[in-house]
Order: sequence, then C-alpha cells, then structure tokens
Amino acid sequence: RFNAHSATVNEVSFDSRGEYVGSCSDDGTVVVTALYTDEQTKYNYGRPIKTVALDPDYAVKKSRQFVTGGLAGNLVLNSKGWLGSRDHVLHSGEGTVHKVAWRSSLIAWANDAGVKIYDCAAHQRITYIDRPKGSPRADLFKAHLLWAS
Repeated sequence: RFNAHSATVNEVSFDSRGEYVGSCSDDGTVVVTALYTDEQTKYNYGRPIKTVALDPDYAVKKSRQFVTGGLAGNLVLNSKGWLGSRDHVLHSGEGTVHKVAWRSSLIAWANDAGVKIYDCAAHQRITYIDRPKGSPRADLFKAHLLWAS
C-alpha cells in the first residue's frame, strides 16, 4: 500500500529500470520510492505539484535527479549532491507547468505558453513550440508528451 501523499496524486514516473517510482501531489510533495527496498524520500514544495519525471538512469546515477512542475510555474530540477538535495529552477514565468517528460539527456515540458525542450548535457533550452493563438485554455485541454523513436 502506498500512503505517501495526503491529497490527490497527479502523476507517477518510473525510471528506465523499473526500480524507482516518483509521484507528485496537490499536497505540494514529490515522493521517490524504491520498489525493491524500503528507501523513500519526500520533498515538499509548498504548492500543488502537477507533474514529475525521474531521470531515466535514476537507479544508477549518484545524482538521483528528477524534474517537477506545477502551479507555481517553475520547472525544477532536483539533484542529490555532497550536501544533500538541491533544487535548480530550469524555467519559470510562463504559467503552470502541466506536463514533463524525460528521455536520455532531454527534458520536454508543457506550460501555458507551449512546449519547450531542455538538454541536460548542454545545460540549455534548445527549442520550443508556441501554443497557437486562440487555442483552448491549457488547463482545460491537458498536454500529453511522449518520446518516440
């Protein structure tokens, strides 16, 4: 049984090995849980979190990274380092972050302004797709992001 959140769970994300699951909730928390051990880590962001994506290599990298976003309008990359976990805002100021997807070194996210892609290896945003003018509100028609080969 999974009792990590006190409000609606908005999304779950698995690493590529299927060893960890990340979840986010309207209670403002992100919880990363190991599926085969008792390891569980909880992060409190103080505002509803709508989306989360674990680094595909979360299980094998010491940095244990995930990216998250929500009503605060920030796309936040969390990394584990020598002194504990640290948040780094990758993007902000364009409304709610509705959806995020991570593949290889690329992170894609959808917010009120459109879809953007960030390259973790180059440490920069590399492209974007603006929302068409006159399109329905982003909160009514949710974005879906899928990486395909």
